[in-house]
Amino acid sequence: MFKFLKGRTKVLWRYASLAILWHVWLESNGRIFNHLDRIQGDIWDDIKRSVGAWLQNDHQFKLWDRQSLLGNWNFFDYF
Repeated sequence: MFKFLKGRTKVLWRYASLAILWHVWLESNGRIFNHLDRIQGDIWDDIKRSVGAWLQNDHQFKLWDRQSLLGNWNFFDYF
């Protein structure tokens, strides 16, 4: 399933970790200061979009378009 990731998993998980922390922080601030409440699925979609955008700008993933990168993130839908 993730054959295209060979040798790139550290980069992927670094961006994924940062995106999760970033969006949890944004969501926390939104709930505390702006009284916003979003559903979990929307937050996961934002995380996946951020990771896709950041990977697309990484030299190791330049040959992959964002749709291909995001299309392989379906396993996150189970969390």
